[in-house]
Formats: sequence, C-alpha cells, structure tokens
Amino acid sequence: MRLGWAAIALATSLALLSGCGGGYRGVEEGGPLRKIPLNFSDLDGWAEDDHAAALAAFVRSCPRALQIHGDPVALARLCDDAQRVSKAGAKLFIEDRFQPVMLTRGGEGLFTAYYEPELVASRTRTETYAYPIYGKPDDLVRDPAGDPARALPDGGFAPYYSRGEIMNGALDGRGLELFWFDDPVEAAYLQIQGSGRLRLTDGTTTRVGFAGKNGHPWVSIAKLAAQRGGFDVNAASQARVSDWVRANPVEGREVMAGNPSFVFFRELDLDPKLGPLGAMEAPLTPFRSVAVDLEYYKLGALMWLETDSPLGKLRRLMVAQDTGSAIVGPQRGDVYFGSGPEAGAAAAKMQHAGRIVLMLPVEIAEQVLASAN
Repeated sequence: MRLGWAAIALATSLALLSGCGGGYRGVEEGGPLRKIPLNFSDLDGWAEDDHAAALAAFVRSCPRALQIHGDPVALARLCDDAQRVSKAGAKLFIEDRFQPVMLTRGGEGLFTAYYEPELVASRTRTETYAYPIYGKPDDLVRDPAGDPARALPDGGFAPYYSRGEIMNGALDGRGLELFWFDDPVEAAYLQIQGSGRLRLTDGTTTRVGFAGKNGHPWVSIAKLAAQRGGFDVNAASQARVSDWVRANPVEGREVMAGNPSFVFFRELDLDPKLGPLGAMEAPLTPFRSVAVDLEYYKLGALMWLETDSPLGKLRRLMVAQDTGSAIVGPQRGDVYFGSGPEAGAAAAKMQHAGRIVLMLPVEIAEQVLASAN
C-alpha cells in the first residue's frame, strides 16, 4: 500500500473479492516496458482541461516532492517557475516545460477510484461505541530486512501481532485506542481506505490518517464472510458484510480475525477544506490526485489521464500523490474522488480502461527516452 497509505475504494474491493490482496493487476499485459513519446495533440481533450487547476495541485506537491527526491536542481527550478505562472499561461507553460511519455507493457490500462469516508465515532468507549482503531505502537518497527516487525526486549524481532491477536487483547492496557466505532466492519473498512473524516459524538470533527501496518498479508473479509454466510461474493458489499457480522457475532468475529492484516492510525490536524494526506504527505485534490505504481512513477509527477467514470469522461491532468498495494503496473491508476458518501458511491462504480501519460520534464526527457525500447 502507499507505504500503505492510500485510500483505495473499488481497487481494493476487487482485490478483496478475488482474495489476492495487493496482487490485483487489472488487464494490462506483462510485456517489456516501452516508453512512447507523444505530442500534446495526441492527448484526447487536452485543449479543454483546466490546466491552471492541475498546475496548482502540482505546485502544492512541490515542497514534499523536493524533500522526497533530494531537491534535484531540475525539479527545484521547475517548481519555482510553476508557482509564478498565471492562470492564462498554465497550458503554454506545461507544453513548453514537459514532454508527454506513455509507459506501457501492452494491453489496456485499468482505472478505479477511491475516496475519504465520513464516519461517526467516539473518543471514549461506550456500550454502543465498542470497536476501536489504534495508534501506532512503539514496538512496531522495521526489521533488518525493512519489514514491519515487533521489537523484542532482547533486541530481536518477531512478526507483529495479527488482527486476531489484537482482537484478543494483545494491545490492551497500552492506551493506543484512538477512536471507537459502533460497527466492527466499519472500523475494519476504514483500514482499507487508510484515512477518514470523523464526526464525533461530542459534536466536534477530526481526521485520521495512516500511521503504520503490522506487515501481515491481507485476506478478504468480504470473501470470508460470503463463504461463511453462503451468499454471493459479488454481492459482498460493506453493508452486506456488516449486516451478516451483526447477525452472526461468533462467526463474524472469526471472519474478522481471519484477515491478519491490521492498519494503525494517527489523528490529523488538517484544514477541513483540504483533502486527506496521500503517500507524499500532501493534501489530495478531488479529480486531480491519482495513486500510481511507484515502480514506474515518482510521487509528485504530473500525469495526463484518459478514461471514463460514473460521472462522465475524465480527460485531465493529474498529480501522482498516492500509491496502493492494488495499484500495479505503468497503466494502472486510482483516482481520488473526494470525501463523503456521494464520492464513495461514485468511486465504488469506477472501473474503466484508459491510459495515463507521464509529463516528463524536458530537462530529463532526452536522457530517459534515449534508454527507451
């Protein structure tokens, strides 16, 4: 996952239903990687996009991109120049400073969507609000191989506690519970999304975001519930799974424990007008932020997306601000649709072919394309 951070709606749901966790690869083929230079005239709908809005999202990502990528001279110059561009000059600036390049292994791309849920929660445990999300434990570290592990008193490492062990009290008494929910499935699905807006029972609101994960593989709760409940896995929506778990508390608890993966959170002090933080710790912008495979693209990269959505055609510039375990391949992307139930309903229906094109800074385009094909 985007360091595990991305909120992945349909993309993750597909992975859940197939039981393959982060291995969902869409429809793209596995041929050799090709880097295909394009002209701006090759981009469908290029002239109609709001280039200034996309460039503004790019500029907002620049401070973090410079930190992540070591402040390279070319990027620093590009970021500095971009923030001086007028709205009217945005399209010309992009055409002058970037070269469109499509990375592909053949076949069609696959594009899905994700969102930030809005949930009701309590800061304290009550009879109704009895299912917690947790802050990151101090003994959750990285082992010498770089994998999540539990630090042992003797200096050694062990696998971190699984979901079942946590449900059975492995973290009790450590004060790690951040917020409490009235539905265990809702708390579990928040871990899929990776971030959320919370409307608290005391009348206040807050945000939570990804802080870490226990390193265990993801197993589909939806698939397990469908198997145990005898209903069609394709109908295993969050609401259906939640209803079944409530109606079958003993089996439901076993199903929940059957997914050993577990995500920890942190409370965020964010401007409510801004989106959640993506993998690069920059606020996401609806329909301008996209999660991509970091094997092929760098966080902060400007991208051109051509696909369809439940809300209409998407032909627009995006910024690669996120990643996710289900986002695999150079022509695989997950578009951030925004916050709340309307965004969630649209994101859940998003699954379309298309293509994504990297906007490569001209300063390095010649060098990159020289090694192409």
